[in-house]
Amino acid sequence: MQIKILTEPELLTFKSEFIEEIKKTIKSNDLTITQWLRSSAIIKLLKISAGTL
Repeated sequence: MQIKILTEPELLTFKSEFIEEIKKTIKSNDLTITQWLRSSAIIKLLKISAGTL
């Protein structure tokens, strides 16, 4: 098993890229913010099959 050590700048870069990707995903979906989501909405949001859910 190979281990790779990450530096702090690499982690900060990953963090900012990850946050931007989440923001894009939230903006691109037409789901309204509710307390509960239906299974079909979760499947569409996460792009998974019903069996995976």
